[in-house]
Amino acid sequence: MVPPGGSLVGQPVAAFLPELHYALRKDEKPRFRTSIHCRGQRGDGGSFSAHVWFSTYREGPAPKVAAIIAGVSRDRARGGSRSVSAGIPDRLPLHDRELGVLRLVVRGQANKEIAATMDVSESVVKNILQQLFAKTDVRTRSQLVRVALERYREHL
Repeated sequence: MVPPGGSLVGQPVAAFLPELHYALRKDEKPRFRTSIHCRGQRGDGGSFSAHVWFSTYREGPAPKVAAIIAGVSRDRARGGSRSVSAGIPDRLPLHDRELGVLRLVVRGQANKEIAATMDVSESVVKNILQQLFAKTDVRTRSQLVRVALERYREHL
């Protein structure tokens, strides 16, 4: 994954892990931590499969992302590598309330904060989260954020 210069420090994340580029937000949205499984690009043009744990933060005016990359495959396919979204199951449509909760979960809000923002009870939020878990076939909030970034990014 190392670029021709030999160092990743200061290199744009989008050059190696395009999916992480979407996690960076220029607005003042809350920071969050999650993990994703994605395809990346090596400095030599090859591709690889990786599991990435990351968090977003601000340093001065610029949004930043810190990432730990693990489980990197030895796949060095050149050109014609599969799309990052290849193999992702078709997404199920989400109702407006489900999308609203999903947006707030991705932004790192707790159930109580989501309930206050949406002017509903915490139990309504919990029920909607259970619906989201079932529709996306996940068990945890961090998995839900990963799926949201993979399948519902345009709604966030």
